[in-house]
Amino acid sequence: MKKRILMGFLVLGLSVMILGACNNSSSTDNDPVATVDGEEITRTDYETLLQSVKENYTARGIDTENLDDETKKQLEEQVINQLVNTKILLQAAKAEGITVEQEEIDQSLADMKANFEGDQAYQDALEKNKLTEESLKGKIQEELYITKYIDQRVGEVEVSEDEVKKLYDEYKLSAVTNQQEVQEYEEIKEILEQQAVSQKKQEKVSEMIETLREEHDIKVLL
Repeated sequence: MKKRILMGFLVLGLSVMILGACNNSSSTDNDPVATVDGEEITRTDYETLLQSVKENYTARGIDTENLDDETKKQLEEQVINQLVNTKILLQAAKAEGITVEQEEIDQSLADMKANFEGDQAYQDALEKNKLTEESLKGKIQEELYITKYIDQRVGEVEVSEDEVKKLYDEYKLSAVTNQQEVQEYEEIKEILEQQAVSQKKQEKVSEMIETLREEHDIKVLL
């Protein structure tokens, strides 16, 4: 269970904070839970993301209400780190001179709206998450800043045939262990290539974030 929780967290995108992040905390204490170079991360932001992460796992069949103390603490630390990393990346993107055009925000918003069954469902989601369309656009803008920065710093990621075949060997072993049908390599090669690229990019992003964290004054106040 612990491993599923922590590994699952690593694949959560920034968009977990958009429409999936219910800002329904009952806490009136909005003191900062962390600071990055003096910029505060509020308790509301922390509790919002923590609740969103829990709901994400619950939807995937993982019970987050009965975690042991150690796993619960690790999950909370991961949420804090996610918020800190987001703040650092946003600061770095702006310092790098990266810009986000209004047209890009509008297009991303349109793409998001397309996932809803009509405007009423979209409006209901905004209300449920205590968001206005303007505040949602602000979150989208932040995500675009960070995505552009990551793409610029990491660049195009390429993988070798050996790396793809290694993933296939892991897949085949898992399928045999779970008594599942094993697909031929060529049948799923494209999917494996995408997965290998994604994994390598995540590794590069993690390394980049670790370097950035060393350059910033981070204080966790929980």
